[in-house]
Amino acid sequence: MFRRLAIAVAVTTALTGCGSQISGAPHAGEIDVRKLDVGAYNTEPLDVRYSYNNSYGGGIQLAMVRLADHLASSVDIDPRLKYGAGVSTMFPDGLDPAILPAANWAAAKQNNVLFGFGARGADAKADATGTATIFVLQFQDEAAAARTANEFEDMATTDRTQPVTLPKYAAARAHSDDRSIGSTMAHGKYLISLTISVPNTDRPGLVNLAERAYTAQIPLLDSLPTLSREDVLRLPSDPDDILRRTFNPDGLGYPNAGSQATYGAPGFTNAFGIDRAHWRQVLADTGTDRIGFSDGSLLFRTRDDAAAHTLLPEPLSEVYTRPVDPPPGIPDGRCGERISETFGQKRFRCTVEYRRYVASVDSNQIADVYQRAAAAYAVLANSQ
Repeated sequence: MFRRLAIAVAVTTALTGCGSQISGAPHAGEIDVRKLDVGAYNTEPLDVRYSYNNSYGGGIQLAMVRLADHLASSVDIDPRLKYGAGVSTMFPDGLDPAILPAANWAAAKQNNVLFGFGARGADAKADATGTATIFVLQFQDEAAAARTANEFEDMATTDRTQPVTLPKYAAARAHSDDRSIGSTMAHGKYLISLTISVPNTDRPGLVNLAERAYTAQIPLLDSLPTLSREDVLRLPSDPDDILRRTFNPDGLGYPNAGSQATYGAPGFTNAFGIDRAHWRQVLADTGTDRIGFSDGSLLFRTRDDAAAHTLLPEPLSEVYTRPVDPPPGIPDGRCGERISETFGQKRFRCTVEYRRYVASVDSNQIADVYQRAAAAYAVLANSQ
């Protein structure tokens, strides 16, 4: 698990070590991190090694991450659609998003879309028969959002589909071929678009699912103020001090929704290839409110120390279940080996806890994953 899905931004996969520095005396009851074997990895907080200078390009990445935290989940549409099955970031200077047709994206850009984020959920990890895709775009004004919504629906109307009405949402336009339903609606400066296909569901049932999607999505957008271009430029890169605590061997902190970002619990379950229902419950039970993603490593901020201990084994569940000795010298560290070949995933994973934080690191070499785990622990200790 924790597989980043196909995301339309450059994702750096190489993780290399930097000069090692371990500082700071231990607090009472804590180990002396200066004695840990961190190899060549740097253990200073990121803000000591990198300073983000606000830019529009970086701000767009931060805006998409912000939107991901306000995107409805597929499990809110139908609980069976609980597996993450794809995400797309959308911005004019990026790659064409795989989550919507090229003609639609061209229309959005013609109407000066600022950015967007979309996610797909499915009823199985592979060979899914049911899916729900929902994405949100933000425009500079309400007229552009409304115009684009109508253009999207005009392009979706073919001789194989028929227009349908959503009684609860008269402003939405929708179409169905009796196997699926698609719908688009402007909501202020936002555009909401969805496509849902669930086996053995008749047209009234599909209409009900589309209405459920809007019922889940609209309040989330109402709680998220839209951004101007100036607002995008001013977005902070690490307002919760999560990324400064996240293991980052290269010391590169430029925002990227696919490799350097902090998500809330909703954004995390939307953006990662996981069992969304399971992880929604895990994060709620442990009070986990922020998750840092830094070039392959993860950091969870939980409610308290006890909650961190509860969450500690979860990143190993499902995939990294073959037992492996824990990282040397770290209290309560856990490690596992991957039980199946999965593209893009490393062979080993270790998790460590420090106070209310849980860090997760991966590597194809056992000695290296131990050093990464030690370095991740030391970064947390040095960030206090």
